[in-house]
Amino acid sequence: MNLRIALSIIVGCGFAFAASAQTVTVTAETGETQTTTATSEADVKPQTPSRFCLQSTGSRVAAAANRRAELNGKKERRCAVAAGRVYTRDDIDHSGHVDLAEALRSLDPSIR
Repeated sequence: MNLRIALSIIVGCGFAFAASAQTVTVTAETGETQTTTATSEADVKPQTPSRFCLQSTGSRVAAAANRRAELNGKKERRCAVAAGRVYTRDDIDHSGHVDLAEALRSLDPSIR
């Protein structure tokens, strides 16, 4: 019985993957043919970096993957598998504080 359930789940996942990877060919009135690929919400990356997406850490794993992506011409940057927040220099400069500690406290109230 468990084998049937496992097999059903595997086959169902396979169909879901195949359906998400379909391409569509559209012919416009001008006779031009356009091919588009369906994208999911996960494929669309935000243009601005997220505060919770750490890309530069002490870990070389995410840094190496990001460097390889840049060398291959991809714009995708991976987030490190770590908890934390990102504050850019502009964020700190626009906080209005001279002291770094005060600037961070104003940006994130959880910092004491």
